Amino acid sequence: IVLQKREYVRLIHRISGFERVVGGPQILVPEPFEEWPFGVETSIVIGHTNAVLVENKTSGMKRLVTDKGMFVPAPYERIMKEKNAVLLEPLSYAVVKDHLTGQTRNEVGPQLLQVGPYEELLNVST
Repeated sequence: IVLQKREYVRLIHRISGFERVVGGPQILVPEPFEEWPFGVETSIVIGHTNAVLVENKTSGMKRLVTDKGMFVPAPYERIMKEKNAVLLEPLSYAVVKDHLTGQTRNEVGPQLLQVGPYEELLNVST
């Protein structure tokens, strides 16, 4: 398998179910009994305005990855979606709901608002 700079592959051992993720650039020779059912995937580049929501398949926990650079998921992690930050102007605000606690809070501008893995942006007013 030939992996370019922004590519990775998820290898799953057919017998044990062990999973490993290998990022490029490199030429990869899979071990015996390893399959790559999802094929070669493209990594996501994280900048100042975007983040990646990731779910751990074994624990069900979600996390928001905001580290700048190229993101390759760890073994047993699934990329749920790419989330973009919301720019709040100086006189605007946003209402954010935390689904773990059920509480809502207001975020006032100016700021670049990135909601967490268990949060939802309910309203943005200017």
